[in-house]
Amino acid sequence: MTGMFLSVAVKNANFMIPRGIREISPGPLPRHIHVHQLCTYFRQRGVARLLLEGVPEGYYVNAMQSAAAFLLELRRAADAAKATSFARPFFDAVSAGYWDAALEIVASSRTTWNPDFEYEDDFYYVWFLMLACKGAPPAELDDVLAHYRDVLEGVYDARWSICRALFDRDERAFDGALRRLLDRRRDEVDELSQGSAMRGETTAWLQHFALEGVALLRIAERLGLSPAHDFLHCPDVLRTDSPFVFDPNAWMQPDFRPTTRPTP
Repeated sequence: MTGMFLSVAVKNANFMIPRGIREISPGPLPRHIHVHQLCTYFRQRGVARLLLEGVPEGYYVNAMQSAAAFLLELRRAADAAKATSFARPFFDAVSAGYWDAALEIVASSRTTWNPDFEYEDDFYYVWFLMLACKGAPPAELDDVLAHYRDVLEGVYDARWSICRALFDRDERAFDGALRRLLDRRRDEVDELSQGSAMRGETTAWLQHFALEGVALLRIAERLGLSPAHDFLHCPDVLRTDSPFVFDPNAWMQPDFRPTTRPTP
């Protein structure tokens, strides 16, 4: 049954992606929601293909397309319209090892909390990860962590613990906090899937793949940590960089064919 729903997820994404491309093609500034919808369809198609095929190439292409579409929006949007914590396309880039694209997203992102669109703790969480990827000085990272902690007002947050572990280069603390985050995500998605909040084809790909978890593992490795290899819904097959060259125009073609990186 899951395989059938995954096939439907791919089919539906294939239908919606050309429409989404038309929505954000050069012309008037695209609506923020349109870009994120297109990124979601690329993500849906990539994850569903990964789960169906067991190989990462289709995922890597769609992650590239999502990151490229998001970069278009960031470069065209005013800071007032940006919310840094809306970070799934950033996670797409990181999860596939498109580090140049991820750093371009960081450079184009808003550097302050946008109270009109996001929670303050969500902003500090994503901004810390972005700065960590960029190699920001320890003092700057520590300052972000301190603000993040203050906003939490003593409430436990697995994401803050993950950031603290990354800052301290503490593999054991990172592993423990990430497992707690993934367990909570599983419970939340399971609860949504039992009601009418998610369609079957959405549940099929979302329930078995933790994008944020994969991205966190890739960031940890970039910072020199060696996390374990048995994290819930984080396929080990994605623990290597994409073999493809990132193309900022990848979003423009529904069936984009990437260029393979030259062999060293």
